[in-house]
Amino acid sequence: MGLAIPGGLFGTQRGIGESAREQRAATVVVAVDGSGDTDTVQDGINLLPPGGGVVYIKEGTYNINSAITTSKSNVAIIGAGKATNIQTSSNISMISIVSGEDPTIEGIFISQILFTGAGAGNTSNKGIDLDAEHSTISNCWYNRLGSTAVNVEALLYAIITENHFDSNIAKDILIKNCDHVNVIGNTSLSAGTDNIHIDSATYINIIGNTSRDPVNEGISLVGASFCVIGSNSIFSGTRDGIRLNASDRNTINGNVCRVNSGYGINISNSACDNNIVSANVCTGNGSGQINDAGTNTLPNGAQGTTNLALDDLNMIN
Repeated sequence: MGLAIPGGLFGTQRGIGESAREQRAATVVVAVDGSGDTDTVQDGINLLPPGGGVVYIKEGTYNINSAITTSKSNVAIIGAGKATNIQTSSNISMISIVSGEDPTIEGIFISQILFTGAGAGNTSNKGIDLDAEHSTISNCWYNRLGSTAVNVEALLYAIITENHFDSNIAKDILIKNCDHVNVIGNTSLSAGTDNIHIDSATYINIIGNTSRDPVNEGISLVGASFCVIGSNSIFSGTRDGIRLNASDRNTINGNVCRVNSGYGINISNSACDNNIVSANVCTGNGSGQINDAGTNTLPNGAQGTTNLALDDLNMIN
């Protein structure tokens, strides 16, 4: 039985012939100790009405060996913070919500959950695999995922914010074939490859993230355009802090890239066209501070002239 919600809580009036469940989304409580409506997350989602609702997962460890999924829109899956631990020893995506072509799933909200993965050798073990427009992933923790911790593909309009990644085996965040995604205020420690990887995407805002000790790049763009990379801090990576490959018309502004083994910022090839690089602090990086192998990178003047150059508008030492 779902939690009783007082009538009028959401400021709506029930129409003639409508039940309370038809008028508003349900709330279902999941508790591993048996004190809720069910003891598994999947059952909690299944109990929601077709219009969606809220699944609240109480503190506890929830072991799974198959993906948690739904075909419903407007579903919120909310834990009790790091005390809500969904974990697996199986080579699976832990939450997999994929629309396919039709119908489209949208409005998924996932928050306040710890995902503990199966570790090395489990190359299909993702934390969240999401293709659902107008969705948000926030304030979750990801540890020891064998594959990408947050995998977002082929969607419009999403927010990935204030998540915490630690010792995952592959990428922390992968955004592929997407438009209009905000990646804001996430923290990463010891990503197995890239911390944030953008592939064939447009209008991605990557703002205020912190990456320490990634095995590859802190932030990597491949075939990406019209993105903003701003106010990120990237330290001690084994390759470049920020790397662009075949990516056009992006803005790289106000980032701090320090003591990475490669370049602080690497515009890596001539297929990178019309990117703006300004007001960044790059210091102590092994291969150099900023490498510009791109085409029409701005600013593009000679150092020390009124036609400003990269060295004039970035702090490089």
